[in-house]
Amino acid sequence: MKVSVFNICTDALDMLKFSTYYATENAYNEFDYILILWNPSEEVKCWATSNAKVLATHYGDEKNPILKDEMHIYYYETKKDLDFIQNLRNCFNLGFEKSFEFNDYAAGINTDMCFYMGWLANLTKYAAKDSLINCRQIEPGVYPTLHETLNCGRPTEEEFEIDKFYDYCSQLYSDKLITEKEWKKRADATPHLMHKKIWEEFGPWDPKRLADVEFFNRCKEGGIKNMKSLGSLVYHFGRCETEQRERRGDYGKI
Repeated sequence: MKVSVFNICTDALDMLKFSTYYATENAYNEFDYILILWNPSEEVKCWATSNAKVLATHYGDEKNPILKDEMHIYYYETKKDLDFIQNLRNCFNLGFEKSFEFNDYAAGINTDMCFYMGWLANLTKYAAKDSLINCRQIEPGVYPTLHETLNCGRPTEEEFEIDKFYDYCSQLYSDKLITEKEWKKRADATPHLMHKKIWEEFGPWDPKRLADVEFFNRCKEGGIKNMKSLGSLVYHFGRCETEQRERRGDYGKI
């Protein structure tokens, strides 16, 4: 089943290239790629527009590329009454809105991510109209988190320890879908796959509040199941939080 995946970028071209490569190379599932550009640098715009019609990474033979369609590019305009994080939440709103124009199911990713083999296939295989299907998120552990932790570095070609990440994921991997109750903590994670009907009923995010958490709460109160796919393994660097704490020298691992 073909789904939509959107990514968001401002000026981090190195991470955009990295996340795009591993998201497509390791998807093992066909998808439309939606790129939300927010005040992008000239080099980001140049890379995106030059790759829009040619981006097609293969996991099989050349006749069956993952990305059969061009990359779809949209621009987000800054809302002056919102701060950085609030505008970023609005970028997610735009990403889901545009994603559902192409397919019934969609997931959002970030540029500061890396993806293990089959990450998208292990979300899509469990897709359901009454469920949010969350990945098993891994974070560096330099800021408080409910997720599993392993510091593989900043997700760029030069800095990320890909072999370390792959080895860790191979140990964690389990071809299984579990409930939030079985997970024994909140199952919320990014990316999470949802049907457009869920977004139409419970979205969009309120950018001025704890948007993603409140969205998950509304969904669960409305009868939507919050599920965890143990075979969808994704590393999230948490660029804003991690770089801020590293500047302060705060490496307190959770």
